[in-house]
Amino acid sequence: MRELAARTVGVNRLRTLPLVIPSRGVITDFVERWYGPDFRSQLQIAAEIDDIYYGLALLRSRMTYGCMLCARSIGEAAVDGRLPTSEDFRLIDFANDLNPMLQLISGVFARKGERETYDASHPLNILWDAFRDEAASGRPLPL
Repeated sequence: MRELAARTVGVNRLRTLPLVIPSRGVITDFVERWYGPDFRSQLQIAAEIDDIYYGLALLRSRMTYGCMLCARSIGEAAVDGRLPTSEDFRLIDFANDLNPMLQLISGVFARKGERETYDASHPLNILWDAFRDEAASGRPLPL
């Protein structure tokens, strides 16, 4: 078994690890901000994927060894067994040396009075309530 013996990975260590990364999207945008437009020449990219399930399958089957860069919510779902993975998967956080430390910002928008036309179980109202509760808590939702 190959395992990264670290709790966090910083900017320099990330350059040396075999990575499974999306071929496009927000994760790729983050990597480009950290390493520049030629990031592919600076990193050890084991696989570029178009689908999270394909990346998980590559790692699970051991056809590819490496670390998959993904949103925290996806990593947590994989580790919790809500996505097809293996028992070897775990989360590793980024160290605080990535500059700029980028974050996803989300919002929910609705027309005045629109929420009242739906019951409480409608996705718009569920999202709205979750954002309202999170804002009231004073702490951000984990990624």
